[in-house]
Amino acid sequence: MYIVCDIIVEHFKAVTNSLFRSPYVDSIKHLRVCPASKLLKNFLLNAKSMFDNSRYLTCGVDSSIPLELQVFLWECVERMPAPKDYLQVFELSSSGSMQSIVHSSEEPEYRKVYMIPSDAPITEKLYIIDDGDHSTMLLSSEY
Repeated sequence: MYIVCDIIVEHFKAVTNSLFRSPYVDSIKHLRVCPASKLLKNFLLNAKSMFDNSRYLTCGVDSSIPLELQVFLWECVERMPAPKDYLQVFELSSSGSMQSIVHSSEEPEYRKVYMIPSDAPITEKLYIIDDGDHSTMLLSSEY
């Protein structure tokens, strides 16, 4: 299944733009991530997560995955049907001028493909892992 998500991307740009103006972004102290990720703290800690827990991301994700795409991946996990596997896999690749995102999990088996317009598509594999206490987004090379 392919979904063109230019409207969704615009929505997430609006969400992330509002993070820049949030007075609460710097008031959250227990999230230990790279400095640039402070913009995500409010969204990640206050949004519904995979299992209603805190969200984290690694410095590798922070430095190589655009903010809008990070938010989109979290949203993909939120919107998938329950039950959800503790390990969510995202394979990012270029398809011409489109960003291809294959979201999958093993148990229960799940697979969905998204196609998003992009000026600079990324080729990378990411995981979102839920350990019960928190969810973490990381590059496959950081696993």
